[in-house]
Amino acid sequence: MYVAKEEFEASGYVYSSGVLATLLDIMVHFGNPDEAEASLRKLNGLAADFVLDEHKLLDFATLLVSKNHFKVKMWLHGMLLCMCS
Repeated sequence: MYVAKEEFEASGYVYSSGVLATLLDIMVHFGNPDEAEASLRKLNGLAADFVLDEHKLLDFATLLVSKNHFKVKMWLHGMLLCMCS
């Protein structure tokens, strides 16, 4: 899977927001918080107004908690602020 992603990026492929959201979901499913976060960062850079569905956000947060990810508190705090405003 990573080989295809690297080949796409090397060829100059520009990901759509929907593809990035799907990549986030796939990385969460396979338990890779760093790649999931990278997809989320790209998504935020590409389309800051893109609304990611709650299930993807909750699954990502659950992954961060399960992996004792050091950024989980800051990330959850930031997401809650965005969702409440």
